[in-house]
Amino acid sequence: MARASEFSSEITKRLRSILKKKAKLSKLDKNRLNDFGKIAVKEITKTVGKGISPIEGGGRFPGYKNPENYPDKIQKKYPAKRRRPVNLYLSGDFLKNLKYKIVKSPKLGIEIGFYDTLSKKKEQGHREGVKGQPKRPIIPERKEEFTRRIRITLLKTFKAIFEKHLAKQK
Repeated sequence: MARASEFSSEITKRLRSILKKKAKLSKLDKNRLNDFGKIAVKEITKTVGKGISPIEGGGRFPGYKNPENYPDKIQKKYPAKRRRPVNLYLSGDFLKNLKYKIVKSPKLGIEIGFYDTLSKKKEQGHREGVKGQPKRPIIPERKEEFTRRIRITLLKTFKAIFEKHLAKQK
């Protein structure tokens, strides 16, 4: 699972410089962390909704293996499902289940992921490319990073939240 402090080494470096300005991240209130989590999930789903991987270097999601079979054959039940963009959106249940939670250990932060069994299984299938489908991961793992656009948006969001926190401390 990706944590807010792990989105990229670039963000980590910038956060450290912000943190040296007399305030501690651990004092950020829950509402501000919730604001950050909501924006992070929104940015990921917005990017995926355009058929673009939220992971750096992922680019546009590859097309369907056999489009005459899927998505064409399910368009009676899901008329909005098209061949492009490949946006991992059928009924909407999968992306609606992308959530964040505030974690306190080992460090205060946000964890983004799927927390119900079915969505975890779907995300794993997209990550691994089950049944010959192309891989379409949406949550960075290990050394992967979010796209530059998402990282910048998250950094700006964090900076704004942190500045509000600093102003509140004065």
